[in-house]
Amino acid sequence: MEATKQVGGDFFDFFLIDSNKLGFVICDVSGKGVPSSIFMAVARTLIHSFGIAGYSTAECLKLTNKILCDHSVDSMFVTVFYGILDITTGEVTYTNAGHNYPFIVSGLGVIQALTQGSSIILGIFEDAEFILNTIKLEPNTSILLYTDGVTESMDEFNNQLGEEALSRHIKKLTTIGFDRPNPKFIVNSVFDLVKQHARNSSKQSDDITVLCITYYG
Repeated sequence: MEATKQVGGDFFDFFLIDSNKLGFVICDVSGKGVPSSIFMAVARTLIHSFGIAGYSTAECLKLTNKILCDHSVDSMFVTVFYGILDITTGEVTYTNAGHNYPFIVSGLGVIQALTQGSSIILGIFEDAEFILNTIKLEPNTSILLYTDGVTESMDEFNNQLGEEALSRHIKKLTTIGFDRPNPKFIVNSVFDLVKQHARNSSKQSDDITVLCITYYG
């Protein structure tokens, strides 16, 4: 994670729910500065608490959303992707609340944006419902999650990096030995891509957060 000079609003988390289930989450809070940071801390605490209590991803975000709506100031909101990986089967249940679509990256070089079943952002509508989705990961498959600071990074001509360039970059990685993917390598390569794209830009305008979860089977 790389924050702007202001206090950031991005965060990620991962935690064991039981001996077989790993929860993972990435979020992007609207705004910058201290209010955004406080809102982020509250959202993170709520998601973590409801997550380790065993609620489904949809139930967790519904409960979190209700509390955030009750205490929101200045119409702040947060985008969230929350997933639960069963490390024994590769099954992932997840809820996407208005966040950037993650990429599913297989060891065979297949790149797929996880676009199905998106729900509304948290902190706006108290009675919002959230969709529970399920996918099955094959061994040596990764889920790459990121915030919009990656795809919206600007070069010196104010051109955004974009999702297509990110997808091409990840696709290229699969051609250099991806039989057993290394999450740290994938994350570092995305940061390198962003830095290369924005190398002549005057400033970083948004937080940059990247999270990679790999299922080895």
